[in-house]
Amino acid sequence: GEKITIPVRIFNYKDKPITAEVRVSSKLWPDKTEDVTVPADKAQTVNYTITLTEAGEHEITVSARSSLGDADAVEKRFLVQPGGEKVAEVDSVLIMKHDRDTTEEKH
Repeated sequence: GEKITIPVRIFNYKDKPITAEVRVSSKLWPDKTEDVTVPADKAQTVNYTITLTEAGEHEITVSARSSLGDADAVEKRFLVQPGGEKVAEVDSVLIMKHDRDTTEEKH
């Protein structure tokens, strides 16, 4: 399967730390949930690594609910293409300065 990492950034605009329950949901996998503590007026990132086994267009929902009762969510669609190949192309160019002395020393 294809592995993807979904970074989720939680912002705390309050003047005290909060704890937030962050959830990533899809029909493709069981919900992944993590509790995150975010300092006052700061942000915290949570990374979710998912293995996908179905090709096609899929939808994920990311939601967060804070310890103060605030909540937010976003839905995104993404495309998984079958038979993907890792491709790496490398072009190398060697640039050298040649110092050729065409004079010969005579004794």
